Amino acid sequence: MDAWPFTEEDWEAVEDAIVALVNASSEEADEVIAAKLKDVFDLLEALAIKYGPHPVLYETKADILPNPAGRVELYRQAISLAESHALQTLTIRLSLAEVLIEDLGDFAGARKELAACKGELTEDDLDEWQALTDRANK
Repeated sequence: MDAWPFTEEDWEAVEDAIVALVNASSEEADEVIAAKLKDVFDLLEALAIKYGPHPVLYETKADILPNPAGRVELYRQAISLAESHALQTLTIRLSLAEVLIEDLGDFAGARKELAACKGELTEDDLDEWQALTDRANK
């Protein structure tokens, strides 16, 4: 499995749909927001059909899902798939830790995820990881 199999054109469509969702979220009715969310999910599903299941697709879906428990499940699926193909889990685990802290108050779970990705840290990620670690240890 390639770490990034998607074409620039494929991913631009996803990014455009996410921007439309974010823009709708601040000023549109719930029905419009739900339709924009479905548009993103449909694009991600089309990419899963084209390329097969991929951790990035699960992670992206989790990033925009409004339900925290659903987000956790998708992040866990992304981690499992990434690990089974020896791909990085850093960004997934950072996002998962944030949901565990912010939405679920699961500080122990967040600490576990942050410890699991410590070996993947780059200098660019260190500040985010440290901030989450500090919050998880409160």
